[in-house]
Amino acid sequence: MEGVRLTSFIATGNKEAGREAAIFLLGLTHGKGPVLLLRHSEDNGSTTDREQGFVETIKAKFPDCKVILSQFLGISIGNAYHQTLALLRQHPGTKAVFAPSESISMGCIQALRELHLEGKVRVVVFDQTPEIRQALRDNVIDAFMIQQPYYMGYLGVATACDALEGKPVPERIVTKVKILTDAGPLAFNRNPPAGR
Repeated sequence: MEGVRLTSFIATGNKEAGREAAIFLLGLTHGKGPVLLLRHSEDNGSTTDREQGFVETIKAKFPDCKVILSQFLGISIGNAYHQTLALLRQHPGTKAVFAPSESISMGCIQALRELHLEGKVRVVVFDQTPEIRQALRDNVIDAFMIQQPYYMGYLGVATACDALEGKPVPERIVTKVKILTDAGPLAFNRNPPAGR
């Protein structure tokens, strides 16, 4: 932002999240593909980083695994649903799917339900809603990934306090995502780091 000097920047490690999604999914398929990547938007840095980390990891660790890239689906759940439906019909041997945003996740789940692919295609989605949690319970998806907003907020306040007291603060703090395979109560990391 023009005229604003950042002291510290706190963000989710989205590229690492994509890497973790690829390793988790390909672990479930024993390195077999093809794998469908449902892309969000070319002008969204967070999802682009997730997608890039996902593709780079598959190419590096599973070079024989084919990656099917969707067109950019945007924020429309309906568009994500229709495109996922079409792609899964065009590629009936698809072994796994990664959906890097909430809207794409929701559309993907609807398509999987319609095609009765519960438990047949391995799926990781990003973010969580009651519908996503229910899809995990129903075996439509294998896991969902979440950021840690409570922890990020804590780090933001703690870092701001340190900066105001003249203490050195990191220029950039990157938090990890969590992969949840259980739809039970959602537990954010509420424990402050040691020394705080």
